[in-house]
Amino acid sequence: MDREALKLIKKFSRISPVAAGQEMSVIGLQDALSVAQSCQKHLGEVYRIALAHQICPLCYIRNFATFTIEEQLLLAKSHLHIAGAGGLGGALVMLLARLGIGKITIIDYDIFEESNLNRQLFSRYATLGKSKVAVVAHDVERINPAVEIIAIQRKILPESVDDLFSKAAMIIDGMDNIETRRCIAKYASAQGIPFIHGAAGGWVGQVACFLPDGKNAFSSLYPNETIELRRRDVPACSPVLVASLQVVAAIKILLGKPQDDSLLHVDLARNLFKQIEI
Repeated sequence: MDREALKLIKKFSRISPVAAGQEMSVIGLQDALSVAQSCQKHLGEVYRIALAHQICPLCYIRNFATFTIEEQLLLAKSHLHIAGAGGLGGALVMLLARLGIGKITIIDYDIFEESNLNRQLFSRYATLGKSKVAVVAHDVERINPAVEIIAIQRKILPESVDDLFSKAAMIIDGMDNIETRRCIAKYASAQGIPFIHGAAGGWVGQVACFLPDGKNAFSSLYPNETIELRRRDVPACSPVLVASLQVVAAIKILLGKPQDDSLLHVDLARNLFKQIEI
């Protein structure tokens, strides 16, 4: 079946300019959908076959030359877990889906409320009262149908974390409270998988990567078991910036590039970015 799909992909492909003096074979969305329908494959699988044979889906053409076609294929084969679908989590999904991550599991038990409209990218008047993860899955299908979204509407608790993240190869933090973050970080550490922490409040934010072979632990960042730093003031720019930094870290890890495990603290009011050893 892959042979038939590849035959059709090559038939529909065309040459397109990429950068100054460079060209690449590409396939457009409608043609790729035709291949998927003819061969009874998910669009994401069609894209992976194309990339494996040096044919780029047209929706990813502006990722080059930031990524090689081999790196784009690695992203298309990747599966990431995102904890939370609010200000941070929604931005994370939006960015990762547009970059071409193949599969995203998003976990959140909550529904959209009117107070979310100032910052949560998937919230709008029409989605108020609806499940966040259901809305995210619906909208991502319309942004990039090649991305498979697994939407889980459940609360992340110590007794549910094993079940929720049993298939995770990397977990990205989109939560809004430290206690849940501690629970997830503890699980990630025990399983030897990366945990990419992010938090935003007011004009400030922070990002830190806790890696399987790293020297730092999440407990070093929040050593006090009773501490709770949640802020209710979160303008849209702060979580979107923090999510962007988390996505960069995730992509670097997926592509085998060096990733610092210090804390990056951001103060937008003073235009400051500062690395802090944990």
